[in-house]
Amino acid sequence: MRHNGISSYSVNFTEFDAALNFDSKNPEESSIEVTINPTALQTNHPDPDKKVKWEDELGNDKKFFNAGDFPAITFKSTSAALSGDFDGTVTGDLTFLGVTKPVTLDVSYNGVTNVPWFGQRDVIGFNASATIKRSEWGMTSMKSIISDEVKIEFSGEFLQVE
Repeated sequence: MRHNGISSYSVNFTEFDAALNFDSKNPEESSIEVTINPTALQTNHPDPDKKVKWEDELGNDKKFFNAGDFPAITFKSTSAALSGDFDGTVTGDLTFLGVTKPVTLDVSYNGVTNVPWFGQRDVIGFNASATIKRSEWGMTSMKSIISDEVKIEFSGEFLQVE
């Protein structure tokens, strides 16, 4: 996302839940569901004089994430495809501000490990990214300051259920 047309700017969601059903023998049959709290934001906004925290403003303002009317952002996969040994795509429905549209994420599988502090449970890592136009979901405010194109990125690990 471009900010003021001159820099890249990141907003991190800090509260989310994801359920991955990964089939290593048949990755195309894998699925994921994600729910994100739109008020759990980390922006690193530098203005300490603001009377309302920028994160609260972004999360609740009707011009932005409008959490009062839309308390969750969700993604539910509909298909997965391999494009290489460790790369592929996951397509699914992204629901944001009450609008549901298909999005395809480019995904890299980073491997699986079994570390002693998780007992017999495996940890599996992925990176994923996609670029969307926020206006397609109805977020059109401040287009002269905040770019319409927004890159969504995920890098993380999933812990096997006991």
